Amino acid sequence: MERLVVVLVLLLCFVLVGCRGDTGNEIEALEKKLKANPQDLATREALMDHYFELSGDSESARKAWKKHAVWLVKNSEEEEFSGFPFPSLDPLDQQEEAKLASELWLEIVDKNKDDARILGKAAHFFSIHGPSEAKELLERAIELEPDNPKWQDYHDRLFKSNYMGKTGDE
Repeated sequence: MERLVVVLVLLLCFVLVGCRGDTGNEIEALEKKLKANPQDLATREALMDHYFELSGDSESARKAWKKHAVWLVKNSEEEEFSGFPFPSLDPLDQQEEAKLASELWLEIVDKNKDDARILGKAAHFFSIHGPSEAKELLERAIELEPDNPKWQDYHDRLFKSNYMGKTGDE
């Protein structure tokens, strides 16, 4: 959970304020550090900050950011159950970022259709950014792992409570 908080704080810093510095040298140093320890979440997050900052003008920066975001989704701890990247983007105030994150999640889901863990994480993201997608993803996770109570519990918390309201088929 602490790692998720670090991720969200760094993300908030760079999305809202725009953390800047000697980007080229910093990226090179961070890439070397990450190569030595791919599990270093803080370094990966710092790299993502830089790549996202540059992504408006650079296709290679967009690709690098996406590569790291996909790694985080696939390799984050299951118990974190994070919707990273961008779990807390406001779909109204941050439309461009939310759209990018939604597209990335759909791509990841398409490549991992049989991975209930990935589907559950995507559902967490889409619970804010697309409740109908979240419902479908959780139903697929339940089909893949019918003996795993986590998926049904999560589905019930989102869709049988007042949290998500009506889902359209009720």
